[in-house]
Amino acid sequence: MKCFRLPLILLLISFLCFSCGKETVEEYYPDGTLRMKGEVEDGKQDGLLLSYYESGALKSESYWEAGLQNGKSTVYHPNGQKRIEVNMKNDEYDGIFKGYSEEGRLIYTANYCKGKLCGDEILYYYETGKLAQLNRYDETGSQFYGERYDTTGTREMAYYLPDLLDKK
Repeated sequence: MKCFRLPLILLLISFLCFSCGKETVEEYYPDGTLRMKGEVEDGKQDGLLLSYYESGALKSESYWEAGLQNGKSTVYHPNGQKRIEVNMKNDEYDGIFKGYSEEGRLIYTANYCKGKLCGDEILYYYETGKLAQLNRYDETGSQFYGERYDTTGTREMAYYLPDLLDKK
């Protein structure tokens, strides 16, 4: 009887070990079109996550570790052009954030540190791609300076935020 239990126990342990690994999870729209595909480990998102529009076009791709977004994330317009490209760290923006028009032109860039704006935030005009606005943020995420430009790229206004100047 002991000889029979040992192989049974080993078989059970090996089955449990294999079932604890990553598994691929898929979710579908009511019409059967793939909506999302990703990997899950221990009940948490872990690995590449892809989401799709109802048309079947790729909507987003992101990377996860133990249930938190980490790494490059990209969101696409329905026409396939990039919409957003950003780096994530522990579910927060961390690094350069870029936004694009449906035509693929860069219309927004910003730097994030631990989920807060830090450094420069730049907005571009949709039509021309010229600089529209520049904002500067300190390490706490507070804006202390800004510039606005007209459609030709000429600076119209520059301003400091006085309440922050009083603190320095």
